[in-house]
Amino acid sequence: MKKVTSREDLNALKAQYRDSVLMRLLSYDSLNRTEVTVTMGECGLKNGAKDTLKALFNEVNDAKLDDVSVIAVVCGGNCAEEPIVQVIFPGKEPVTFKKVDTQKAKEIINQHVKGGKA
Repeated sequence: MKKVTSREDLNALKAQYRDSVLMRLLSYDSLNRTEVTVTMGECGLKNGAKDTLKALFNEVNDAKLDDVSVIAVVCGGNCAEEPIVQVIFPGKEPVTFKKVDTQKAKEIINQHVKGGKA
């Protein structure tokens, strides 16, 4: 997979996921939806956040989890621990996972999000 090395690469990635993300945002109800965020700052991208985001997004779509949003967020401020993923269940405190690779991303969706474990 090609690494993001320029603004053009990042814009191409954004365009690739825009339609799916917009569909989720149009029906967004933060009181009833689980949010899964992944840090996509410079350090996160260098540490594989692009692959992590893709894995999270694919797992959510494959499982048809319509009440789950996968959201890219800005730098988490903890470069050594990125990519950082947070799972936010409605009405609960966020659960944070550090150094999330694609395998760990799949486990987060299957064990925590689908299982409802915080």
